[in-house]
Amino acid sequence: MKVTLTLIGLLFLLATPARADFGDCTSPEYMSGFDDGSEGVDPSAPHLDITCVIEFEFEYPTPSGPRRIRGIRDINADWAFREGALAQVEAGARAAVAAMRQIGPYEIDDITLLILDDTYGRLDDAEDNRTGALTVSRSHNECLVDVYMLSTSGAPEFVPFVIGHEIFHCIQHASLTRAQMRTSTEEGVWWTEGSADYFGALTDPDSPLTLDRTRRFERRVEEGVPIYDMDYDAAIFFYWFHRARGSSQLMPFLQQMASMNSDSAQRAAMRSALSDEEWLSFVEDYADRKITTTAGASLGFAEEGDAIDFNNTRTERIPLEPFVITRGWLKYDCGEWENELRPDPVNLEARRESESDWGGLPDTIDTEEADSVRYRYAAINTRDSRQRVELEVERIRSCEPCGGSEEIDICLLGEWEMTGGGPIEWMRAQGVPITRADPGQRIVGFDERGIYYSKAFSTGMTIDLDEEQAEAEGAALPAVGRWSVSRPAKNLTICQDSGGMSGTVTTPNVSFPVAQAGGGQIVMDYACSRTTLNTSQDLGSGPRMETTYTRLTPPPEEMD
Repeated sequence: MKVTLTLIGLLFLLATPARADFGDCTSPEYMSGFDDGSEGVDPSAPHLDITCVIEFEFEYPTPSGPRRIRGIRDINADWAFREGALAQVEAGARAAVAAMRQIGPYEIDDITLLILDDTYGRLDDAEDNRTGALTVSRSHNECLVDVYMLSTSGAPEFVPFVIGHEIFHCIQHASLTRAQMRTSTEEGVWWTEGSADYFGALTDPDSPLTLDRTRRFERRVEEGVPIYDMDYDAAIFFYWFHRARGSSQLMPFLQQMASMNSDSAQRAAMRSALSDEEWLSFVEDYADRKITTTAGASLGFAEEGDAIDFNNTRTERIPLEPFVITRGWLKYDCGEWENELRPDPVNLEARRESESDWGGLPDTIDTEEADSVRYRYAAINTRDSRQRVELEVERIRSCEPCGGSEEIDICLLGEWEMTGGGPIEWMRAQGVPITRADPGQRIVGFDERGIYYSKAFSTGMTIDLDEEQAEAEGAALPAVGRWSVSRPAKNLTICQDSGGMSGTVTTPNVSFPVAQAGGGQIVMDYACSRTTLNTSQDLGSGPRMETTYTRLTPPPEEMD
C-alpha cells in the first residue's frame, strides 16, 4: 500500500509542470526587466540598482494551478513612503487575488511588484506624477510591475486600487493573444485600460479612484469621441457591464476584442461582443444616471446632453457617428405633434420625462395637459459609417386660444358634411365657366375641447377657356386645429394648424402643379340647428361665400 501511494505521488508530480522560481532580484540582468524607460526622480541613481529585500510573498490557487505574488524593494526604500502605504501594497495584492474569483476563466503568471521610492518620470510633470504603477514586461512566466510610491497615487487610500489595476494587466497578458495585447497602447487602449480600472474597483470597491474617470468620460462624450477612442475613462462602460452582464462575463468579453490596430477592427469586435440593443441599453443607463461603481455608489454624472425644442413644424437632423454616445432631450410645446423618424429602423429610443421605460419614439405626442413635455432620447450607431438621422415633427394642433376666445357653441359639436355652396359654387357665381365639378366629400368636425378637424378629400373641375379646356385635379390633406365662437356676433373662428392642398392644372399646352399650405385663421358668420350648419365667409372681393353642412352625428344631448 505504501509503495502504491508513493507511485501515485510520483505520477502526480510528473504530470504537474513545475513553476520556475522567481527571478533573482540581486541580478542586474533580472532587474533590467523592470526598466520602464523613465529617468525617475534622480537620473543619477536608477531605481534598478537596489539592495533587494522581499517585502512579502504568498501563493494562491488559480484555474491553472497555484501562482505566487511577491513584493520587493530596496532595503532603504521606505524612507519617504506615506504612513501605512507600504502595507497596502500587500493588502491590494491579496484583495486582487480575491477579485480574480469573480471574473470568469483566466490565466495568470507569477507576479513581482517592485516597490519604488520613486515616481514615473519627472516630479514636475503632472501626468507622470499621477502614474501609480506600470506593468513593464512579461518574461520567464513572470509578470513584472513597477509601483511608484512617491506618485500622487502612492497614498494608502489609493494603493490597493492601483495594485489591482496592474495585476489585471498581468491577467490580460497571460489570458489574451499577443496580437490583442499589441493593440493595448493604440486602438485597444479603451478596453485594456478601462477593464483594468474596473478590476481595480473590484479589488477596492470603496477606493476614491473609482470616481476618478467620471469628469473625463463626460467630457469625451460631449466632444463626440467614440467609445473605441477613449482610454481609462472607458471604465464607465465596464462599470455598466458589471451590472448588465456580471463580472463573470468579463474575460469572455475581452477575448472577443480586436487583434488589429484599426478603428474598423475595433467596431467589428464591439458588434460581435454586444448586440445593438445592449449598446443602446448602456447609453440609456448612462442618460438615466443608473451606472454606479461596483460598490453601488453614484458616479456623479452631471451632463444632460443637448436639448432640442419643437415649437413649430420642422425637421431636426441628428448625425450619429459610429459608437459615439448620443443623448439629450426633445421638448414639445403645448399641442399635438406627429413624429416621423428616418431611417427606420435606427438604434434610437426615447422615454417621457415622467416615465422610466424606454421604447420607440411615439408617432403622436399630445401635450394638452401641460405647457410642454420633454422626452429623453438615447442613440448609438454601431455601423462603420455615419448615419444621417432625420426627425420630422409636425405640429397638428396648438393649445393657444383660437381667435382670442375659448368659448364654444354646443350646437356645433359633432361631424358635418358639406352639402351645398362652397368654393366651386362661389366661383361659378363669379362667372367662372365650370362645366364639370366634383367638390369631393368634405367632412369637418368640432369637439368640446375646442379641437377642429377636416378629413382628406379629392376634388376636380373642368373650365372652358376660349375654346380650350383646363382640367384641375387636387387633394386636400387632413387638417387639425382649434375653433371658437364669439357672441353675440355669432362668429365662428377656425385656427388651422396643419393640412393643405396640392394638385395639377392641365391645359392643351402645359401642365403645372399647384399647392397651398395649411394653417391660418378663418372667421365666418354661422347659423346652427339640430340638423344644419350654414356659414358665410367674406373673401375680400365679390359676394360672400355661403356654405351649407348637414349633420352626420347625433346632436348633443344638451340640445334635446
